Amino acid sequence: RPLPSEVDLPDEDELEMLYPTERQYFQMTEDTSNVQTVRTTSFGCGKLGHQVWPCSIATSLSLIHDYHSDENKDQVVVELGAGCGLPSMVCRDVLPFSKVIATDFWYSDQESERDLERLIPEVWHGINLKWNMEESPSTTPPNKQVRVQQVDWHNLESVRQVGPVDLVVGSDVIYYPMDIEPLWNTIETLFRECGASKVI
Repeated sequence: RPLPSEVDLPDEDELEMLYPTERQYFQMTEDTSNVQTVRTTSFGCGKLGHQVWPCSIATSLSLIHDYHSDENKDQVVVELGAGCGLPSMVCRDVLPFSKVIATDFWYSDQESERDLERLIPEVWHGINLKWNMEESPSTTPPNKQVRVQQVDWHNLESVRQVGPVDLVVGSDVIYYPMDIEPLWNTIETLFRECGASKVI
């Protein structure tokens, strides 16, 4: 099937008006009508969610292989450090999960105004994840719940706000060594307090 045309895509947001963006298209199954449209930006335009890493493609394929059965239709999946969110988009469009929560960390308006290392407002660090999950063309079933949520691994109360989940997904989520222990604590909290039983 032809890739989505510009006519199919939502209007430009402020990020696209001011910074270069690209779109990548992923067909993860034999169904040619099911294509994930992922918006990416340059690294200088925001540290988070700027590109699709090979590990997220591998994770998406692994999820399709292991979770395609309708036995998973009542399950809730959360992706940690989602970045551009390809695995979450696959869970949204291809797999039978009832609810998909894509999470990452970015500063809110009240917390910070500028990223001193990059010339972009820090509130935009999660903008590609939001666009990819909420605005990009999709084949999301109408009864499936999808949300994007800010989660800070260094604040377990933030983690608890995710709510009940069954499956925890992460791909290439660690860059800074200081995040290793908080990530472990985050996963432990999701298992002990939010009902998670599997992690991939």
